[in-house]
Amino acid sequence: PFSREEDYGHLLRNRQLNAVLCKSIDPDPAYRYPSMRDMAEDLKRVRRHEPVSAHKTPLVRRIGLFCIRHPIHFVSAILLSLCVTAVILGLLP
Repeated sequence: PFSREEDYGHLLRNRQLNAVLCKSIDPDPAYRYPSMRDMAEDLKRVRRHEPVSAHKTPLVRRIGLFCIRHPIHFVSAILLSLCVTAVILGLLP
């Protein structure tokens, strides 16, 4: 249970969790999760900051989730990109 309103508000702003909840209570059984195991897997994905099957995650959001899960890889990719750009522009010898 949440003790403060802002905590509950943050929960509702989580698009992935919101999609999982909406899919789980959809009035049409064809659009609901086929089993509790599938729903549990999506809830685990939400906790691990991974894309969920409840909705199509846009590419930009998937990249953001990857950066959250793997910050070292993200920083390394940025530094490599900056070095390659500097070499191409002739800023580095």
